[in-house]
Amino acid sequence: MTFRAQLAVCDVRPRVWLPGKVEYQGADKKGRHLDLIIEYGERWISVIEQSNRPAWEKPNS
Repeated sequence: MTFRAQLAVCDVRPRVWLPGKVEYQGADKKGRHLDLIIEYGERWISVIEQSNRPAWEKPNS
């Protein structure tokens, strides 16, 4: 199963697609919000997870 397929199974969906960067968003069964930011280059990948915010709370801009 691909990484994207695994995220879809967990109900984490892409929100922003940019060259070299994809941002995903979702919520767990307890309603906690999850942001997942994946940045990548030719030979590297960075994954940042931000979670535990209530699903209704907007992220800081």
